[in-house]
Parts: sequence; structure tokens; C-alpha cells
Amino acid sequence: MEQSNPHQYQEEHTQPDADAERSSVDRPRIYVASLLDYTSGVIHGAWIDAGQDVATLEAKVQVMLAASPTTAKTGEAAEAWAIHDFDGGGLHRLPLGEHESLADVPRIAQLLNDHGEPFIVLAQPAGLGDLDFLEAAVRDSFVGHWSSVEEFAEHVFDDMGASTFIENAPQHLRPFLLLDVEKMAEQMASELTILDGQAGVYIFNPNA
Repeated sequence: MEQSNPHQYQEEHTQPDADAERSSVDRPRIYVASLLDYTSGVIHGAWIDAGQDVATLEAKVQVMLAASPTTAKTGEAAEAWAIHDFDGGGLHRLPLGEHESLADVPRIAQLLNDHGEPFIVLAQPAGLGDLDFLEAAVRDSFVGHWSSVEEFAEHVFDDMGASTFIENAPQHLRPFLLLDVEKMAEQMASELTILDGQAGVYIFNPNA
């Protein structure tokens, strides 16, 4: 019987529909707050669509700062800001920092839109510090998602033709031709990156 090869896993399962797996909340957005107001005990900020280009994001932050109640009251200019909340499209599940660069926000939103849950489960442990790595990993290394590692192991056996081989073997030999799904799952766990997500396990092949 053909031996399993982790380098073959890349083409064994198609990427799930990202739109179907993302939250029903439509678009990622960030809540940007004025720190001058915040430190003065005033809540002042704005929800901004995260998918806009960086120039638009910066312009909307400046509009928000220009409308600062504390500035109107004291004359002190509101210049500093921070991201105090975020939601939509799974953005709330990412480790977005309050001082995240506005230049990175549209790219994060795009990666969410393009890849959905696979990007989320990869970014949760890895962080958002290296978007080039995350984009390459989710684009080139993502194998697919299954309800469990055991189900993935069964899928690999099927792709190898193991089940068909056993079915076509002589009747007296079939009791000796057993598929060890649990052992295969253990092997997969040692060779691949397996991350838990909302729809089961998400599998990446780091050697792809």
C-alpha cells in the first residue's frame, strides 16, 4: 500500500467558502477613540469601516479628533487616538492592538474577506505582527478543514485508495487489512499544523 506523504496534502481538499464561514456581521470596522477626551473622562470616538484605504481611514480619524468635545471646551488640540473596539467579519476574534497601524487595518480586513476562518485561526496564535507571513501561509499552506483530525485521516486513506484496495482484496485477506485511523491522525498531528476553529480543525502544511 502506498505510504502517506505530507507533501501531497496541499491539493487534497479545497478551501472552504470564506463567505459561508464568516460571521453574519457584514464588514470589519474599528472604533477609534480620542485619547485627549478619554483621559478627560469623556467618551468620544467613531466607528470606521476597516476596509477603506489608509488615506480614508486617516482622514476619518482626523475628522473625529477635530470634533473633540474636550478641544471645544479647553482649546487643547486632540491629536492622539487609539483603537478601543473592533467587530464585524470576525475582526473581534483577532488580536488587534489599540495602537495597530492604520496602514495594516485595510490589509487585515482584506485577508479576513478573502480567507475568513483559516486566517482567523492562524492569526490568533501567531499575532498580526507579520502580515506577509500570514498571507503566504493562508494562501500557500492551507490544506482544508474537517470536523476532526480523524476525519482528515480517513480522507487521506480514501485519497490513497486504501478503502478501495481492501474492498477489492480477496475475502479471506480482508480481516487482516485494517486501517488505523487513530495512528494516521497521530502522524498527521506531528507533520502538519492543526488549529481548532469554529467549524472543526483547520490544517496547514508548513512544508508546502
